[in-house]
Amino acid sequence: MSDTITEYLLNQECEALAKSIVEEYEGDRDDIDALREYAQERAHDDADGHQWVIYTYKARQVASIAPDAAEEWLEDCHGKPFDGCDTYNDVCTRLAYAAMYTGIMSALDAIFEELEAA
Repeated sequence: MSDTITEYLLNQECEALAKSIVEEYEGDRDDIDALREYAQERAHDDADGHQWVIYTYKARQVASIAPDAAEEWLEDCHGKPFDGCDTYNDVCTRLAYAAMYTGIMSALDAIFEELEAA
């Protein structure tokens, strides 16, 4: 079995993390705003500590398949997204985090749409 991270695996992982975030929420499920706030914080924590972000070998793989949305999100948040990155590994780690975070948030948005429609 290959240990290569593909775009498909990245999407699957982000969707699984989003589902677990919603399932683990202990607040009022009818309060979508509170759930969104909780989910956004958890998405950051889950992406920031994920093995695909913290391990350089994995971060490089994720960075190589990161969707444009990840870099756009970095630009929106930081202006110059790679300022402060001293090495290639720093760039890959930052881009891997952005790919994981935006992927989780995208999956959460789909879940919220379903919840609001119900």
